[in-house]
Amino acid sequence: MPKSGRIVSGAQNGHKAPMAKTREEYRCTACGAKSPRWTGQCAACGEWNTMKAVAAEGGWSARGTGKRPVGVAAPEALEDLDAEAVRARTTGIPALDGLLGAGLVPGAALLLGGEPGVGKSTLLLQLAARQAALGAAAGRTVYISGEESLTQIRGRAERLGLLGAGLLALATNNADEALSVVAEMGAAPGLVIVDSVQTLASPRAEGIPGSVSQVRTVSGELVEAVKRSQATLVLVGHVTKDGQIAGPKLLEHMVDTVLYLEGDRRDYSRVLRVLKNRFGPSDELLVFTMEEQGLCVVDDPSTFFLGARDASLSGASVTLALDGRRPFAVEIQALATHSFLSIPRRAALGFDANRLHLILAGTGKLL
Repeated sequence: MPKSGRIVSGAQNGHKAPMAKTREEYRCTACGAKSPRWTGQCAACGEWNTMKAVAAEGGWSARGTGKRPVGVAAPEALEDLDAEAVRARTTGIPALDGLLGAGLVPGAALLLGGEPGVGKSTLLLQLAARQAALGAAAGRTVYISGEESLTQIRGRAERLGLLGAGLLALATNNADEALSVVAEMGAAPGLVIVDSVQTLASPRAEGIPGSVSQVRTVSGELVEAVKRSQATLVLVGHVTKDGQIAGPKLLEHMVDTVLYLEGDRRDYSRVLRVLKNRFGPSDELLVFTMEEQGLCVVDDPSTFFLGARDASLSGASVTLALDGRRPFAVEIQALATHSFLSIPRRAALGFDANRLHLILAGTGKLL
């Protein structure tokens, strides 16, 4: 036992001081490909038993040395950055520019969600065609699809009347090919559309395409790559049965803007909402109609949902509803009939049933 008032260190007491952990990765001796974990077969070259453990590059070799490792970025003065390099450019669709705040911001990442068949691919193909039509001002535009072949994309563009010079497309399920497209943009402006992120697979993650690990890895690598360039990235995300964007919630936090396209496939109207936007308001929306040429913007949607009505009918009234910053004139219809139930049942369609019950409870004596 040590004497009173004397401090005995671990080393003096026969215990070794804890050592700093060294991060390891695995590198293929045949092609040099890296992997965060050991695999029996190299995902890049296909060779077996070539993955060897090596010390990860870019880590801190010693604590408290004050030296910056090679390849680690240093802080920069914000006032020295070029303001023109981060200026937003137009999408070619004025209404969409207003929805996003200013247009397409260089180095920004956007996420577009929506149910299957609602028109996400159609809208983005229209956006790609508008960017290609702007020429050098918009830069290089590449539409990457993991769901359709090049012939299918061309057929859809031809049906919509969007075929033109400068519209590039790539059909692949390999995340590295998508990353190479972003890397080729460099310091020039451009637009990269990935439809969709759930169809790409990275050799640096486990699982099948669309799994949580794959979506997290693929989206993280794409967002990190586009932040180093002057291009703008648009990711398409599938949705779950609950209407939420599939994959980890981290996906919505990594991007700068989250858009959601909603609508009934049996109807010709679509609504594009902004759920998150770092460059503009987050409560804006656009109303589209599905036409033969694709999605067309409704310039004045305030009375669009009102439709034809007969003012002589009883039980119907018109009211103004506020959705985001836009007022909409909508018609409310009340249908009543005799009920033999001890407690009559009230049902609502297109209106919150709990709110209806609350309103009727407060106005029941007046009715």
